[in-house]
Amino acid sequence: MEKELTIDLSNQSLDHLASNIDGIERLNLENYLDNSLDLTVLNEYPQIKELCFLIREPKVTLPIPEQIALLKHIEKIDFYKNFALDGNFVFPDVLDIKIAINDPLEDVKNIVKTFPNLKKMAIWGSSLKDKILAEEIGTLQTLESLYINNCGLARLPDTISKLSQLKELKLIWLPLVEFPEVISQLTNLESLTIMSKLPSLPDSLGKLTNLKVLNLEATLNEGHDYEYSEIKFKPLPKCISQLVNLEELNLNKCGVFELSSLSSLKKLRNLELQSATLTHCDELLQFPLLEELNLNSNYKLKNTNGLKGMNLKALNIGDTYINSLDFITDLKNLQSLKKKGMRQNKRLYSFIHTS
Repeated sequence: MEKELTIDLSNQSLDHLASNIDGIERLNLENYLDNSLDLTVLNEYPQIKELCFLIREPKVTLPIPEQIALLKHIEKIDFYKNFALDGNFVFPDVLDIKIAINDPLEDVKNIVKTFPNLKKMAIWGSSLKDKILAEEIGTLQTLESLYINNCGLARLPDTISKLSQLKELKLIWLPLVEFPEVISQLTNLESLTIMSKLPSLPDSLGKLTNLKVLNLEATLNEGHDYEYSEIKFKPLPKCISQLVNLEELNLNKCGVFELSSLSSLKKLRNLELQSATLTHCDELLQFPLLEELNLNSNYKLKNTNGLKGMNLKALNIGDTYINSLDFITDLKNLQSLKKKGMRQNKRLYSFIHTS
């Protein structure tokens, strides 16, 4: 984790750096309100690779500081709100940005013009609706990581398929009408997160055989869990079973009631099953490398015999009504046991606090 320093420009100056620079890799400029501030002083500190601008005044909007072009060592910049994107300047040395946007169409067009060599880009809106993502995003040929949050997108442009170097894609709280098929063309993708309620997953998802991480939290079965007992849950899509290189799989709040269809995922090390409707753990034995398991809020779970002898290092059994606790003594490699909410099961609560 990088060491960071925050300078409040309302009562401090950049001279504060000289006496606090030891080990600093990230600089946060709090209450940044003036683009005339001389940022080139940062060139004296080559260890600072990350810069964050924080504007606290809601009525203040500034253009992207032109001086960024003069900064020799800064590779990553966070713009937290209140920055206008006009595309008037080009900063080819910036490789990583996080920025709040208002219009994914025009703002992303300007991001592409301003930062043409990005490797990582994170954009987020504030509950935006009925928006379109600029097709120009496909010109970011060096992009390896893309994060889009709350930007009001129902679809992704087909030009996303041109991001041939993309390894990580995160789509958070977008009103997607269906799984974006264009994602299936990103064959170098290693990590995919989609947190939007989807009616189904296409068979084409199975083409992403380089995936190591798949996060579908609250995506399947309308994001319902056991509390919605009147819902008839659909089984897991078969395409997930084709992702044989998966090491991490998050199916929290996906209405999971069986795991037999995942028997091909022999490389799984982390499995998230919060708010599933499992009644037993026998099917977990088909994951020989599993080290981390989340069974929180599996209210139907009673039989845990399937956990005996597993190589688990971390286990979450909070908010469950487990009948037998014998399996815990058989988990020889267990390092972390989470049990919050287990007061409802007096026998388990007593066992944990006396062992």
